[in-house]
Amino acid sequence: MEDDKLNEEKDSLKMIFESMDKEIFTEDVQLKMQTLFESAVNEAVEKKEKELEEANAADLTVFKADLVEQIDDYMDYFVKDYIKENEVVVEDFSKVKLAEKVLRNFNQMVEAFNISLSDESIDAEDEIEKLKTECNKLTNNLIESKKENEDIKRAAIISEASVGATDLQIEQLIETTKKLDFETLEIFETKVKTIMEKIITESKSDDDEEVSKLNENVEEVPVENKKTSVSQYLKYLK
Repeated sequence: MEDDKLNEEKDSLKMIFESMDKEIFTEDVQLKMQTLFESAVNEAVEKKEKELEEANAADLTVFKADLVEQIDDYMDYFVKDYIKENEVVVEDFSKVKLAEKVLRNFNQMVEAFNISLSDESIDAEDEIEKLKTECNKLTNNLIESKKENEDIKRAAIISEASVGATDLQIEQLIETTKKLDFETLEIFETKVKTIMEKIITESKSDDDEEVSKLNENVEEVPVENKKTSVSQYLKYLK
Protein backbone atom coordinates (compact mmCIF):
# COMPACT_ATOMS: atom_id res chain seq x y z
CA MET A 1 0.00 0.00 0.00
CA GLU A 2 2.77 2.44 0.99
CA ASP A 3 4.84 1.38 -2.03
CA ASP A 4 1.89 2.46 -4.19
CA LYS A 5 1.95 5.83 -2.45
CA LEU A 6 5.66 6.17 -3.11
CA ASN A 7 5.06 5.41 -6.79
CA GLU A 8 2.27 7.98 -6.83
CA GLU A 9 4.63 10.49 -5.29
CA LYS A 10 7.20 9.80 -8.02
CA ASP A 11 4.50 10.40 -10.63
CA SER A 12 3.58 13.65 -8.89
CA LEU A 13 7.22 14.68 -8.91
CA LYS A 14 7.37 13.92 -12.64
CA MET A 15 4.28 16.08 -13.24
CA ILE A 16 5.91 18.94 -11.32
CA PHE A 17 8.98 18.64 -13.51
CA GLU A 18 6.84 18.69 -16.65
CA SER A 19 5.15 21.90 -15.49
CA MET A 20 8.49 23.63 -14.94
CA ASP A 21 10.29 25.67 -17.57
CA LYS A 22 12.50 23.14 -19.35
CA GLU A 23 15.13 25.79 -20.10
CA ILE A 24 15.79 26.50 -16.40
CA PHE A 25 14.97 23.10 -14.91
CA THR A 26 16.84 21.10 -17.52
CA GLU A 27 16.80 17.30 -17.71
CA ASP A 28 20.12 17.21 -15.83
CA VAL A 29 18.71 19.36 -13.02
CA GLN A 30 15.55 17.25 -12.88
CA LEU A 31 17.58 14.04 -12.81
CA LYS A 32 19.71 15.33 -9.94
CA MET A 33 16.63 16.38 -7.98
CA GLN A 34 14.85 13.07 -8.61
CA THR A 35 17.96 11.07 -7.72
CA LEU A 36 18.36 13.06 -4.51
CA PHE A 37 14.78 12.37 -3.43
CA GLU A 38 14.81 8.69 -4.37
CA SER A 39 18.15 8.16 -2.64
CA ALA A 40 16.99 9.92 0.52
CA VAL A 41 13.75 7.93 0.60
CA ASN A 42 15.47 4.60 -0.03
CA GLU A 43 18.16 5.21 2.60
CA ALA A 44 15.65 6.32 5.21
CA VAL A 45 13.34 3.39 4.52
CA GLU A 46 16.21 0.90 4.58
CA LYS A 47 17.48 2.23 7.90
CA LYS A 48 14.02 2.18 9.44
CA GLU A 49 13.31 -1.32 8.13
CA LYS A 50 16.43 -2.63 9.85
CA GLU A 51 15.48 -0.95 13.12
CA LEU A 52 11.95 -2.31 13.04
CA GLU A 53 12.71 -5.71 11.53
CA GLU A 54 12.18 -7.51 14.83
CA ALA A 55 9.75 -4.94 16.24
CA ASN A 56 6.26 -3.85 15.38
CA ALA A 57 5.76 -3.82 11.57
CA ALA A 58 2.97 -1.28 11.95
CA ASP A 59 5.54 1.37 12.91
CA LEU A 60 7.21 0.95 9.51
CA THR A 61 3.90 1.58 7.76
CA VAL A 62 3.43 4.81 9.71
CA PHE A 63 7.00 5.87 8.94
CA LYS A 64 6.57 5.34 5.19
CA ALA A 65 3.30 7.28 5.20
CA ASP A 66 4.93 10.21 7.00
CA LEU A 67 7.89 10.07 4.64
CA VAL A 68 5.63 10.30 1.59
CA GLU A 69 3.91 13.37 3.06
CA GLN A 70 7.26 15.04 3.73
CA ILE A 71 8.38 14.69 0.10
CA ASP A 72 5.85 17.31 -1.06
CA ASP A 73 7.00 19.77 1.59
CA TYR A 74 10.65 19.18 0.72
CA MET A 75 9.93 19.64 -3.00
CA ASP A 76 8.20 22.97 -2.34
CA TYR A 77 11.13 24.09 -0.21
CA PHE A 78 13.69 23.06 -2.84
CA VAL A 79 11.94 24.93 -5.66
CA LYS A 80 11.40 28.09 -3.60
CA ASP A 81 14.98 28.01 -2.33
CA TYR A 82 16.31 27.42 -5.85
CA ILE A 83 14.31 30.30 -7.33
CA LYS A 84 15.36 32.60 -4.49
CA GLU A 85 19.08 31.85 -4.84
CA ASN A 86 18.96 32.10 -8.64
CA GLU A 87 16.69 35.11 -8.88
CA VAL A 88 18.99 36.96 -11.29
CA VAL A 89 19.26 33.97 -13.61
CA VAL A 90 15.50 33.45 -13.64
CA GLU A 91 14.92 37.14 -14.35
CA ASP A 92 17.47 37.16 -17.19
CA PHE A 93 15.98 34.01 -18.62
CA SER A 94 12.50 35.56 -18.58
CA LYS A 95 13.89 38.46 -20.58
CA VAL A 96 15.37 36.00 -23.07
CA LYS A 97 12.03 34.23 -23.45
CA LEU A 98 10.28 37.56 -24.03
CA ALA A 99 12.89 38.57 -26.62
CA GLU A 100 12.45 35.25 -28.40
CA LYS A 101 8.69 35.77 -28.57
CA VAL A 102 9.12 39.28 -29.96
CA LEU A 103 11.66 38.02 -32.49
CA ARG A 104 9.32 35.25 -33.68
CA ASN A 105 6.50 37.73 -34.20
CA PHE A 106 8.86 40.11 -35.95
CA ASN A 107 10.10 37.37 -38.29
CA GLN A 108 6.51 36.46 -39.16
CA MET A 109 5.79 40.08 -40.00
CA VAL A 110 8.96 40.33 -42.12
CA GLU A 111 8.01 37.23 -44.08
CA ALA A 112 4.42 38.42 -44.54
CA PHE A 113 5.53 41.76 -46.03
CA ASN A 114 8.55 40.31 -47.87
CA ILE A 115 10.98 42.68 -46.15
CA SER A 116 14.73 42.22 -46.68
CA LEU A 117 16.85 42.22 -43.51
CA SER A 118 20.53 43.13 -43.17
CA ASP A 119 23.13 40.78 -41.66
CA GLU A 120 23.23 42.95 -38.51
CA SER A 121 19.52 42.31 -37.89
CA ILE A 122 19.99 38.57 -38.31
CA ASP A 123 22.90 38.64 -35.84
CA ALA A 124 20.45 39.69 -33.12
CA GLU A 125 18.89 36.23 -33.18
CA ASP A 126 22.31 34.64 -32.72
CA GLU A 127 22.99 36.91 -29.75
CA ILE A 128 19.75 35.79 -28.11
CA GLU A 129 20.72 32.14 -28.58
CA LYS A 130 24.11 32.83 -27.01
CA LEU A 131 22.47 34.59 -24.07
CA LYS A 132 20.11 31.66 -23.57
CA THR A 133 23.06 29.25 -23.57
CA GLU A 134 24.91 31.38 -21.03
CA CYS A 135 21.84 31.42 -18.78
CA ASN A 136 21.69 27.62 -18.87
CA LYS A 137 25.39 27.34 -18.06
CA LEU A 138 25.08 29.81 -15.19
CA THR A 139 22.14 27.89 -13.75
CA ASN A 140 24.09 24.62 -13.78
CA ASN A 141 27.17 26.31 -12.33
CA LEU A 142 25.14 27.78 -9.48
CA ILE A 143 23.76 24.36 -8.60
CA GLU A 144 27.24 22.81 -8.60
CA SER A 145 28.70 25.71 -6.61
CA LYS A 146 25.99 25.37 -3.99
CA LYS A 147 26.77 21.66 -3.58
CA GLU A 148 30.53 22.24 -3.37
CA ASN A 149 30.09 25.09 -0.89
CA GLU A 150 27.87 22.91 1.27
CA ASP A 151 30.44 20.08 1.25
CA ILE A 152 33.20 22.48 2.32
CA LYS A 153 31.06 23.81 5.19
CA ARG A 154 30.21 20.25 6.26
CA ALA A 155 33.88 19.27 6.23
CA ALA A 156 34.95 22.33 8.23
CA ILE A 157 32.34 21.70 10.94
CA ILE A 158 33.21 17.99 11.17
CA SER A 159 36.93 18.78 11.31
CA GLU A 160 36.42 21.26 14.15
CA ALA A 161 34.16 18.92 16.12
CA SER A 162 36.59 15.98 15.92
CA VAL A 163 39.61 17.66 17.53
CA GLY A 164 41.24 15.14 19.86
CA ALA A 165 39.14 12.23 18.60
CA THR A 166 40.61 8.86 17.63
CA ASP A 167 40.66 7.61 14.04
CA LEU A 168 37.80 5.22 14.81
CA GLN A 169 35.71 7.99 16.36
CA ILE A 170 36.38 10.24 13.37
CA GLU A 171 35.27 7.51 10.95
CA GLN A 172 32.10 6.96 12.98
CA LEU A 173 31.37 10.69 12.95
CA ILE A 174 31.87 10.98 9.18
CA GLU A 175 29.68 7.97 8.39
CA THR A 176 26.92 9.17 10.72
CA THR A 177 26.87 12.74 9.40
CA LYS A 178 26.86 11.78 5.72
CA LYS A 179 23.07 11.43 5.74
CA LEU A 180 22.34 14.56 7.80
CA ASP A 181 20.36 17.34 6.11
CA PHE A 182 22.21 20.64 5.79
CA GLU A 183 19.38 22.99 6.75
CA THR A 184 21.52 25.82 8.13
CA LEU A 185 25.12 26.13 9.27
CA GLU A 186 24.10 26.49 12.92
CA ILE A 187 21.69 23.53 12.93
CA PHE A 188 24.18 21.22 11.22
CA GLU A 189 26.94 22.27 13.64
CA THR A 190 24.69 21.50 16.62
CA LYS A 191 23.84 18.07 15.21
CA VAL A 192 27.50 17.22 14.58
CA LYS A 193 28.54 18.26 18.09
CA THR A 194 25.72 16.19 19.60
CA ILE A 195 26.74 13.11 17.59
CA MET A 196 30.42 13.58 18.49
CA GLU A 197 29.57 13.80 22.20
CA LYS A 198 27.53 10.60 21.92
CA ILE A 199 30.37 8.77 20.14
CA ILE A 200 32.93 9.90 22.72
CA THR A 201 30.64 8.89 25.60
CA GLU A 202 30.07 5.43 24.14
CA SER A 203 33.79 5.01 23.41
CA LYS A 204 34.70 6.05 26.96
CA SER A 205 32.29 3.49 28.37
CA ASP A 206 33.85 0.75 26.23
CA ASP A 207 37.37 1.89 27.13
CA ASP A 208 36.61 1.80 30.86
CA GLU A 209 35.59 -1.83 30.53
CA GLU A 210 38.78 -2.70 28.68
CA VAL A 211 41.00 -0.79 31.10
CA SER A 212 39.61 -2.73 34.05
CA LYS A 213 40.85 -5.92 32.40
CA LEU A 214 44.37 -4.69 31.60
CA ASN A 215 47.44 -5.09 33.75
CA GLU A 216 48.04 -2.02 35.90
CA ASN A 217 51.72 -2.04 34.92
CA VAL A 218 50.98 -1.34 31.24
CA GLU A 219 52.45 2.03 30.32
CA GLU A 220 49.80 4.61 29.39
CA VAL A 221 50.21 6.06 25.91
CA PRO A 222 49.18 9.73 25.60
CA VAL A 223 46.40 10.48 23.10
CA GLU A 224 47.41 12.75 20.27
CA ASN A 225 45.28 15.88 19.97
CA LYS A 226 44.76 15.57 16.25
CA LYS A 227 42.67 17.60 13.86
CA THR A 228 42.23 16.27 10.37
CA SER A 229 42.31 18.81 7.55
CA VAL A 230 39.17 19.90 5.73
CA SER A 231 40.50 18.48 2.47
CA GLN A 232 40.69 15.00 4.01
CA TYR A 233 37.02 15.15 5.04
CA LEU A 234 35.94 16.22 1.58
CA LYS A 235 37.14 12.86 0.26
CA TYR A 236 34.72 11.08 2.60
CA LEU A 237 31.79 13.36 1.79
CA LYS A 238 31.91 12.70 -1.98
